[in-house]
Amino acid sequence: MKSVVNDKKIFTIYLISISFFGMMNTDIFLPCVHLMSVDLGVSAGKIQYIFLTYFLGVGVSQFFCGSFSDSHGRRIAVLAALLLTSIGSVLCALSVSLTTLVIGRFILGVGAGVLIVIWRAIAYDVLDKKDAFHMIANVSPAIVLSPAISPILGGTILHISNWHFVFAFASAFSILLFIITLLFLPETLKIKGHDFSIHAIIHSSKRLLLSSRFSIISLGLCIVYSGYFLYIIQSPFIFHRLGYSPLQVSFFYIPVAISYFLGTRLTKSILYKIGKKMLILAGLLLFIIGALGIISFCRFIMFDFVSFLIFSFCILAIGNGIILTIGSAEIMSLFSAELNASASSLLGFMQSLSTVLITYMISILNSELTYRYGLSLLYFMCIFLILTWFLFMNFKKTFK
Repeated sequence: MKSVVNDKKIFTIYLISISFFGMMNTDIFLPCVHLMSVDLGVSAGKIQYIFLTYFLGVGVSQFFCGSFSDSHGRRIAVLAALLLTSIGSVLCALSVSLTTLVIGRFILGVGAGVLIVIWRAIAYDVLDKKDAFHMIANVSPAIVLSPAISPILGGTILHISNWHFVFAFASAFSILLFIITLLFLPETLKIKGHDFSIHAIIHSSKRLLLSSRFSIISLGLCIVYSGYFLYIIQSPFIFHRLGYSPLQVSFFYIPVAISYFLGTRLTKSILYKIGKKMLILAGLLLFIIGALGIISFCRFIMFDFVSFLIFSFCILAIGNGIILTIGSAEIMSLFSAELNASASSLLGFMQSLSTVLITYMISILNSELTYRYGLSLLYFMCIFLILTWFLFMNFKKTFK
């Protein structure tokens, strides 16, 4: 029986499939969010718990999956992840209450969190460093384009059916990938590492957090990461209030994905021409300009049109792409190779927790204030936090 790793094209398609599917679960249901709240008879603040529990699941799995796959192998980790995404998607598809939907989203998040990160490890297991780098360059666009493709996919399914079938589609996709993995993916980890130990994970995390540079950079990345998802979480309700259909809403996320991709490409193109500090400053200014644009949309009638909101967030997304690209690379360069996986896992865990926190805050504000007012308050908070972070980072001379 032929293995997916023996043919480079098939291997590329397989890695694109599992990485795209992992990311897809974040965005595919965005056009459905308002209809889900109406169908289940819950408020906007309550339905946003499906984001909260999902990112909690992603964070938990990313914290443990690196060490687990190093000790038990990649194949069992991928199969377990796809089994969880299948179960979670089925629960969501069959849910008739918010409780069932929230539980399904948590299980789905645990599985998706593994798939988002493990494909890189599989690539490095199978290929030499040069070919693995090219493989990651080929697969990464699928991840970047997921926020553009997934909502359109969800909006199209919703247009011909209902939101339950969006999750049914995700379940079918997951089951198909599970069967392919079971039949055609061999174990790619040639030498298994130490035994899986929660104590060892906590010890390495403590060691990382005691590094002031790791902690400071991670804090900034968490702020911009949560600022990005604040818009993703709140925008479906604003678009609905403006009278747009779910199918129309699904297309509003295309410029966002393109803008983030542009930010990452700009970083790679001009990093060595202007240096890390100047590029971080440029990303920071773009983030703040975009956030101020969103606040203006929320608070001033003269800016009350959807194109201005989307344009403002696109500027923020470019800044987001710049800061996350530089910051993530800087974190990976701080430690020896033995701590790289732990650093990546801990950063993913912290970013997911920051998204859980911002989701909880916006869900509380939605219960007391209008969608726009709550959004503007939290973007004011993001601006204050990112400026404080930048000043503290300069004081500590974090980027060298």
